[in-house]
Amino acid sequence: MSSDNIIGVNLFSVRDYCKTEDDLNRTLEKIAGMGYPSVQVSGVGDIPAERIKRVVDSHGLTVCATHENLDTLTNRTAEAIEKLKVFDATYCALGSPGTDYLRPGGARDLADTFREPAEQFAAAGCSLGFHNHHREFERFEKDTFMDVFLRETDGTPVNLELDVHWVMRGGVSPEVFIAEHGARVGAIHIKDFAIDAGEPVFAEVGEGNLNWDGILDACRSHGISMFIVEQDKPRAVRDIFSSLEISLQNMRGMGLLKE
Repeated sequence: MSSDNIIGVNLFSVRDYCKTEDDLNRTLEKIAGMGYPSVQVSGVGDIPAERIKRVVDSHGLTVCATHENLDTLTNRTAEAIEKLKVFDATYCALGSPGTDYLRPGGARDLADTFREPAEQFAAAGCSLGFHNHHREFERFEKDTFMDVFLRETDGTPVNLELDVHWVMRGGVSPEVFIAEHGARVGAIHIKDFAIDAGEPVFAEVGEGNLNWDGILDACRSHGISMFIVEQDKPRAVRDIFSSLEISLQNMRGMGLLKE
Protein backbone atom coordinates (compact mmCIF):
# COMPACT_ATOMS: atom_id res chain seq x y z
CA MET A 1 0.00 0.00 0.00
CA SER A 2 1.02 3.62 -0.48
CA SER A 3 3.05 5.42 2.19
CA ASP A 4 0.69 8.36 1.57
CA ASN A 5 -2.16 6.62 3.38
CA ILE A 6 -4.05 8.62 5.98
CA ILE A 7 -4.13 6.51 9.14
CA GLY A 8 -6.20 7.49 12.14
CA VAL A 9 -8.23 6.25 15.05
CA ASN A 10 -11.85 7.15 15.65
CA LEU A 11 -12.18 8.69 19.10
CA PHE A 12 -15.56 7.00 19.39
CA SER A 13 -13.49 3.90 20.23
CA VAL A 14 -12.30 5.64 23.42
CA ARG A 15 -15.39 7.81 24.03
CA ASP A 16 -15.43 6.88 27.72
CA TYR A 17 -12.02 8.53 28.03
CA CYS A 18 -12.80 11.74 26.11
CA LYS A 19 -15.59 13.27 28.18
CA THR A 20 -13.64 16.29 29.41
CA GLU A 21 -10.72 18.27 28.05
CA ASP A 22 -8.42 16.72 30.64
CA ASP A 23 -9.64 13.25 29.64
CA LEU A 24 -9.03 14.07 26.00
CA ASN A 25 -5.52 15.32 26.73
CA ARG A 26 -4.57 12.08 28.52
CA THR A 27 -6.17 9.94 25.83
CA LEU A 28 -4.48 11.72 22.95
CA GLU A 29 -1.15 11.42 24.74
CA LYS A 30 -1.62 7.64 24.71
CA ILE A 31 -2.74 7.56 21.08
CA ALA A 32 0.17 9.69 19.93
CA GLY A 33 2.55 7.53 21.94
CA MET A 34 1.36 4.46 20.06
CA GLY A 35 2.30 6.11 16.78
CA TYR A 36 -1.09 7.05 15.35
CA PRO A 37 -0.69 10.19 13.23
CA SER A 38 -4.33 11.35 13.25
CA VAL A 39 -7.74 11.04 14.87
CA GLN A 40 -11.36 11.22 13.84
CA VAL A 41 -13.38 13.46 16.13
CA SER A 42 -16.46 11.50 17.19
CA GLY A 43 -17.98 10.62 20.55
CA VAL A 44 -16.04 13.38 22.33
CA GLY A 45 -17.61 15.29 25.23
CA ASP A 46 -19.01 18.80 24.96
CA ILE A 47 -15.70 20.50 24.19
CA PRO A 48 -15.51 23.41 21.71
CA ALA A 49 -13.84 22.53 18.41
CA GLU A 50 -11.13 25.14 18.92
CA ARG A 51 -10.12 23.58 22.23
CA ILE A 52 -10.15 20.08 20.74
CA LYS A 53 -7.88 21.32 17.96
CA ARG A 54 -5.49 22.84 20.48
CA VAL A 55 -5.20 19.55 22.39
CA VAL A 56 -4.78 17.57 19.15
CA ASP A 57 -2.01 19.93 18.02
CA SER A 58 -0.23 19.72 21.37
CA HIS A 59 0.35 16.00 20.81
CA GLY A 60 1.56 16.35 17.23
CA LEU A 61 -1.61 14.79 15.86
CA THR A 62 -3.93 15.89 13.09
CA VAL A 63 -7.68 15.50 12.59
CA CYS A 64 -8.42 13.34 9.55
CA ALA A 65 -12.23 13.37 9.79
CA THR A 66 -15.32 14.04 11.89
CA HIS A 67 -18.69 12.45 12.50
CA GLU A 68 -21.92 14.42 12.70
CA ASN A 69 -25.52 13.44 13.29
CA LEU A 70 -28.22 13.79 10.66
CA ASP A 71 -29.86 16.81 12.27
CA THR A 72 -26.60 18.77 12.19
CA LEU A 73 -25.83 17.73 8.64
CA THR A 74 -29.24 18.67 7.28
CA ASN A 75 -30.20 21.68 9.42
CA ARG A 76 -26.81 23.16 10.36
CA THR A 77 -24.71 22.16 7.38
CA ALA A 78 -22.59 25.33 7.47
CA GLU A 79 -21.77 24.65 11.13
CA ALA A 80 -20.52 21.14 10.30
CA ILE A 81 -18.38 22.49 7.46
CA GLU A 82 -16.98 25.24 9.68
CA LYS A 83 -15.99 22.66 12.30
CA LEU A 84 -14.03 20.79 9.63
CA LYS A 85 -12.22 24.00 8.74
CA VAL A 86 -11.33 24.58 12.40
CA PHE A 87 -9.77 21.12 12.40
CA ASP A 88 -7.96 21.68 9.06
CA ALA A 89 -9.83 18.60 7.82
CA THR A 90 -12.00 17.96 4.77
CA TYR A 91 -13.83 14.68 5.50
CA CYS A 92 -17.02 14.20 7.50
CA ALA A 93 -19.42 11.28 7.71
CA LEU A 94 -22.84 10.57 9.09
CA GLY A 95 -22.20 8.14 11.92
CA SER A 96 -25.69 6.64 11.74
CA PRO A 97 -29.05 7.71 10.32
CA GLY A 98 -30.93 6.08 13.18
CA THR A 99 -33.55 3.40 12.78
CA ASP A 100 -36.33 5.54 11.28
CA TYR A 101 -34.96 5.01 7.77
CA LEU A 102 -34.57 1.26 8.08
CA ARG A 103 -37.83 0.39 6.31
CA PRO A 104 -39.22 0.01 2.80
CA GLY A 105 -38.56 3.29 0.98
CA GLY A 106 -36.20 4.47 3.71
CA ALA A 107 -33.08 4.36 1.56
CA ARG A 108 -34.72 6.66 -1.01
CA ASP A 109 -35.82 9.06 1.68
CA LEU A 110 -32.35 9.16 3.21
CA ALA A 111 -30.80 9.71 -0.21
CA ASP A 112 -33.18 12.62 -0.81
CA THR A 113 -32.17 14.10 2.55
CA PHE A 114 -28.45 13.52 2.05
CA ARG A 115 -27.87 14.96 -1.41
CA GLU A 116 -28.11 18.66 -0.57
CA PRO A 117 -25.68 18.59 2.38
CA ALA A 118 -23.23 16.58 0.26
CA GLU A 119 -23.43 19.22 -2.47
CA GLN A 120 -22.74 21.96 0.08
CA PHE A 121 -19.76 20.05 1.47
CA ALA A 122 -18.38 19.58 -2.05
CA ALA A 123 -18.82 23.28 -2.83
CA ALA A 124 -16.73 24.06 0.26
CA GLY A 125 -13.95 21.70 -0.84
CA CYS A 126 -14.99 19.01 1.62
CA SER A 127 -16.49 15.54 1.37
CA LEU A 128 -19.49 13.96 3.07
CA GLY A 129 -19.71 10.22 3.62
CA PHE A 130 -22.21 7.71 4.97
CA HIS A 131 -21.06 5.21 7.61
CA ASN A 132 -22.71 1.81 7.34
CA HIS A 133 -23.69 -0.79 9.86
CA HIS A 134 -25.06 -4.27 9.14
CA ARG A 135 -28.71 -3.36 8.69
CA GLU A 136 -28.00 -1.41 5.51
CA PHE A 137 -27.59 -4.83 3.93
CA GLU A 138 -31.09 -5.87 4.92
CA ARG A 139 -33.61 -6.30 2.10
CA PHE A 140 -36.51 -4.07 3.07
CA GLU A 141 -37.63 -4.43 -0.54
CA LYS A 142 -36.23 -6.39 -3.48
CA ASP A 143 -32.77 -4.82 -3.17
CA THR A 144 -30.78 -4.13 -0.03
CA PHE A 145 -30.96 -0.73 1.65
CA MET A 146 -27.34 -0.15 0.55
CA ASP A 147 -28.06 -1.03 -3.09
CA VAL A 148 -30.94 1.45 -3.19
CA PHE A 149 -29.00 4.18 -1.37
CA LEU A 150 -26.05 3.88 -3.74
CA ARG A 151 -28.30 3.90 -6.78
CA GLU A 152 -30.26 6.93 -5.56
CA THR A 153 -27.08 8.92 -4.83
CA ASP A 154 -25.19 7.91 -7.97
CA GLY A 155 -23.74 10.93 -9.73
CA THR A 156 -23.73 13.01 -6.54
CA PRO A 157 -20.83 13.80 -4.15
CA VAL A 158 -22.18 11.31 -1.58
CA ASN A 159 -19.61 8.65 -0.70
CA LEU A 160 -19.23 5.85 1.83
CA GLU A 161 -17.20 5.68 4.99
CA LEU A 162 -17.17 1.91 4.63
CA ASP A 163 -16.96 -0.13 7.82
CA VAL A 164 -15.63 -3.52 6.74
CA HIS A 165 -16.61 -5.30 9.97
CA TRP A 166 -20.23 -4.23 9.59
CA VAL A 167 -20.21 -5.18 5.91
CA MET A 168 -19.18 -8.70 6.91
CA ARG A 169 -21.73 -8.80 9.71
CA GLY A 170 -24.32 -7.83 7.11
CA GLY A 171 -23.52 -11.00 5.19
CA VAL A 172 -21.46 -9.40 2.41
CA SER A 173 -17.80 -9.94 1.51
CA PRO A 174 -15.98 -6.62 2.09
CA GLU A 175 -13.45 -7.27 -0.67
CA VAL A 176 -16.20 -8.06 -3.17
CA PHE A 177 -18.17 -4.98 -2.13
CA ILE A 178 -15.10 -2.73 -2.48
CA ALA A 179 -14.19 -4.27 -5.82
CA GLU A 180 -17.67 -3.39 -7.08
CA HIS A 181 -18.28 -0.06 -5.35
CA GLY A 182 -14.79 1.20 -4.47
CA ALA A 183 -15.22 4.32 -6.57
CA ARG A 184 -17.88 5.40 -4.07
CA VAL A 185 -15.70 4.83 -0.99
CA GLY A 186 -14.09 7.87 0.60
CA ALA A 187 -12.68 6.17 3.70
CA ILE A 188 -12.45 2.78 5.36
CA HIS A 189 -13.41 2.16 8.97
CA ILE A 190 -11.02 -0.64 9.71
CA LYS A 191 -11.50 -3.33 12.34
CA ASP A 192 -11.71 -7.09 12.27
CA PHE A 193 -14.52 -9.59 12.75
CA ALA A 194 -14.01 -12.43 15.21
CA ILE A 195 -16.00 -14.94 17.22
CA ASP A 196 -15.46 -15.03 20.98
CA ALA A 197 -17.37 -17.58 23.09
CA GLY A 198 -19.69 -18.23 20.17
CA GLU A 199 -20.59 -14.57 19.60
CA PRO A 200 -19.44 -12.09 16.91
CA VAL A 201 -17.18 -9.37 18.32
CA PHE A 202 -15.27 -6.29 17.22
CA ALA A 203 -11.65 -7.36 16.90
CA GLU A 204 -8.30 -5.72 16.38
CA VAL A 205 -7.17 -5.40 12.76
CA GLY A 206 -5.52 -8.65 11.74
CA GLU A 207 -6.79 -10.57 14.78
CA GLY A 208 -10.01 -11.92 13.28
CA ASN A 209 -11.38 -13.62 10.19
CA LEU A 210 -11.47 -10.89 7.53
CA ASN A 211 -9.52 -11.40 4.32
CA TRP A 212 -7.14 -8.48 4.58
CA ASP A 213 -5.13 -9.35 1.47
CA GLY A 214 -8.32 -9.22 -0.57
CA ILE A 215 -9.65 -6.10 1.15
CA LEU A 216 -6.43 -4.14 0.75
CA ASP A 217 -5.96 -5.26 -2.85
CA ALA A 218 -9.47 -3.98 -3.62
CA CYS A 219 -8.72 -0.69 -1.83
CA ARG A 220 -5.48 -0.31 -3.74
CA SER A 221 -7.19 -0.83 -7.07
CA HIS A 222 -9.57 2.04 -6.31
CA GLY A 223 -7.00 4.39 -4.78
CA ILE A 224 -8.61 4.31 -1.34
CA SER A 225 -6.11 5.81 1.09
CA MET A 226 -7.89 6.77 4.34
CA PHE A 227 -8.05 4.04 6.98
CA ILE A 228 -9.57 4.88 10.35
CA VAL A 229 -9.41 2.33 13.16
CA GLU A 230 -12.70 2.02 14.99
CA GLN A 231 -13.32 -0.62 17.60
CA ASP A 232 -16.85 -0.06 18.89
CA LYS A 233 -16.34 -2.05 22.08
CA PRO A 234 -13.28 -3.58 23.75
CA ARG A 235 -12.91 -7.34 23.74
CA ALA A 236 -13.23 -9.14 27.06
CA VAL A 237 -9.59 -10.23 26.89
CA ARG A 238 -7.97 -6.74 26.88
CA ASP A 239 -8.61 -3.03 27.33
CA ILE A 240 -9.37 -0.76 24.40
CA PHE A 241 -6.00 1.00 24.39
CA SER A 242 -4.18 -2.34 24.09
CA SER A 243 -6.51 -3.21 21.23
CA LEU A 244 -5.76 0.05 19.42
CA GLU A 245 -2.04 -0.59 19.75
CA ILE A 246 -2.38 -4.13 18.36
CA SER A 247 -4.36 -2.81 15.40
CA LEU A 248 -1.67 -0.25 14.61
CA GLN A 249 1.13 -2.81 14.87
CA ASN A 250 -0.71 -5.16 12.52
CA MET A 251 -1.46 -2.36 10.07
CA ARG A 252 2.26 -1.62 9.95
CA GLY A 253 2.84 -5.28 9.14
CA MET A 254 0.32 -4.99 6.31
CA GLY A 255 2.22 -2.03 4.87
CA LEU A 256 -0.52 0.48 5.60
CA LEU A 257 1.76 2.64 7.70
CA LYS A 258 5.51 3.13 7.53
CA GLU A 259 7.64 2.55 10.60
